[in-house]
Amino acid sequence: MTKKERKSKKDRKPKTITVSCMNLTISPHPYGVYEDFILKNVNNEVHAFGEERAQIVNASKRQMHKKKWALCGYLLVYTELIKGGAWFDVQAREVISGEEAENIQLPENYRPNVKSFRFVFDLERHELFYERINDKDQKLPPKKLKKILENMAETEGVRREFPDVSVTVMPTKDALEKVLAVPNLKKLEIRLERPNADDIEDHKHRLMRRLEAMGARKEDIILTKAKGAMALVPDEETKILARVGSISGYVRAIGKTLAGMLVDRKTTDYPYEETVELDGSDPFEIIFGLIDNEALE
Repeated sequence: MTKKERKSKKDRKPKTITVSCMNLTISPHPYGVYEDFILKNVNNEVHAFGEERAQIVNASKRQMHKKKWALCGYLLVYTELIKGGAWFDVQAREVISGEEAENIQLPENYRPNVKSFRFVFDLERHELFYERINDKDQKLPPKKLKKILENMAETEGVRREFPDVSVTVMPTKDALEKVLAVPNLKKLEIRLERPNADDIEDHKHRLMRRLEAMGARKEDIILTKAKGAMALVPDEETKILARVGSISGYVRAIGKTLAGMLVDRKTTDYPYEETVELDGSDPFEIIFGLIDNEALE
């Protein structure tokens, strides 16, 4: 290898992926319901955003490093061309219409601008780790994936089998702390989606039983500062509810700085993300490692 080649190799930017995570909650949740939900959505094309569509492909069960099982696959996002629409000639700078446009032929089964993102769905923790930024530097923000998964859950055949599915963008470990640190807290909103009975903390069990007893899917708690009070001060019970909401819903805090500027923060504004170098490794193995390290615990 020449000196120039060595320098070129040294200056080459290493390939990386950035991983984010979604929490899925399905109720009722008999054994195997999460695996069934993902597999039911394989090849289920749904609207993504704008003229883009999305679907899950090539999902298969695989054992991770600590003998935990996961579903691994790909989420594809691509453009759906509007048939019968006008075309534009960028060289001639004119609209193509009439017979000339009608003679433009594209294969019926082809879709352009495809982007592929790997995912690993941890069946035990019902958390979906995925490539927010893949090794081609293509991006799929968590809020967009949340909408895609919600659209899949609303597909007629899926909704009949899984009537109650909620999706939460998993926040960073310190997201709730950042939200509750809003200065001069004036308003606090906590959205509680019904958590699973197999979630570990006792307060989640209690919350689930309470919501189920009322036939409720979710609960919104809104606290507003009393007139004359300096600021809202959440008590321990409220902080517990906020912890649940941060991973099964969201928490939003509104306050003001001493200069009077509005401060508005939400746990979904701080999505979990981890950027890792591939270094020739299988990206699925990299994601397994993040799950094994219990990055979100």
